[in-house]
Amino acid sequence: MEIFKTLNTLGLDKQEFKNFFEKDSKLFLFKSSHFKIIFSSLKKYDIKSQEVFSMIKQYPEMLIANRESLLEKKLKLLDELIPQKSTMRTLLRMYPFILLKSYNSFVKKVLYFNKELEKNIIDLDIFPIIFVFNFNTEIKPRCELMRRLNSWMPFKEAFSLTPEEFTKKLNVDLIEFERLKEDSSPLFERDLLFRYNKYIGI
Repeated sequence: MEIFKTLNTLGLDKQEFKNFFEKDSKLFLFKSSHFKIIFSSLKKYDIKSQEVFSMIKQYPEMLIANRESLLEKKLKLLDELIPQKSTMRTLLRMYPFILLKSYNSFVKKVLYFNKELEKNIIDLDIFPIIFVFNFNTEIKPRCELMRRLNSWMPFKEAFSLTPEEFTKKLNVDLIEFERLKEDSSPLFERDLLFRYNKYIGI
C-alpha cells in the first residue's frame, strides 16, 4: 500500500507500524500525504522520523491537523515567536499536543499579551505552556483581575492556582472571576485538542 511505501522510505520499523495499524484499522483511511506532511513539517526542526511516529501514535489527530494549512500556519507563528530551532525542537518534543490547539487561539493569545497587556508573550515565565490554557475561561479572567488590581504575580503561580485559590490570593470574591469568564466572549472558543468525529470526512 502507498502508506507502507511512504513509511518505509522514512526508515520506520515495519512491524511496529503494522501493529500500529492493526490496533486501529481506521487509520488506513488516512492518505499517505497526511503522513508526509507531518513528517516533513517536523523534519526541519531535526526531529527524527521515529520521534514523529511516536507523536502520531500518541496523538493520531496530528495526521489531519493540516486542514486549510493550519499546521503550517501554527509552525510559522511559533517560528516567529521562537527563532531558535533548538528551542522549537524541545518544545515540539515535549508538548506535541500544542500543534492540535486552535490556531485562532494562538493568535488571540499573542495579540492579547503583546498588544492589550503590553507584555511580550515569549518573556512570560509560563511561555510556551500558556498556549495550553483556554483564553476565555482561564487566561483573560486571571489577567484582567490582576490588571484591574494592579497586582501582578508570577504567571506560573497565577495559572497553577485554582480559581478559588487565585481569587483568595488577590483578596477578591470568586464571583468577580466568574463574571469575567462570562464577559470574555459571546462566542465559544474551541480551544481544546481537536476531537474530530473519528476519522469522518478525511
